[in-house]
Amino acid sequence: VEECRARKGADSPRADRAGGAPQPAPAASIAAASPGATAGPEPADLVDNIYRSAMEGRDVFDKRNRAQYLSPQLVRLIVQDEQNSTRNNEPGKLDYSLLSGGQDQLKIGDLQVTEISRQQDRVIVRVQFRNVAFKDHAPVETVTYQLQSSDQGWRVANIIYGAQH
Repeated sequence: VEECRARKGADSPRADRAGGAPQPAPAASIAAASPGATAGPEPADLVDNIYRSAMEGRDVFDKRNRAQYLSPQLVRLIVQDEQNSTRNNEPGKLDYSLLSGGQDQLKIGDLQVTEISRQQDRVIVRVQFRNVAFKDHAPVETVTYQLQSSDQGWRVANIIYGAQH
């Protein structure tokens, strides 16, 4: 990819979304040139939007918005869990933040969102951040998102929490 970009006179690698080290060309330029490219934001941008929205106090996983970010299968599982919770008058299996995998207050800092692999209609995006609600004792947390291409664009199909949980 870098060799191709160099021959076409493309800009140098851009900085990570957190303003850190350079990263490869935006996936949008790669996907746009690929046959069957998915409409809407690129996977890393979609995941970045999820966290940026949370940082602004918005819950993108609420009932009104979750289908814009999550795969239909994941939405169905969440709805089933909510229904079972209501029916059984007990907490659901998802009694934690989908953003961190924890129940602690979440205040996101030092956010880094990076696409780490792409294979046809599947992409893996790694998110690293510090929960600055813990002030100086905030370890780096890692959450991995598996995204699937769909007719509606990229959607989160699975969320894998790091060793901290």
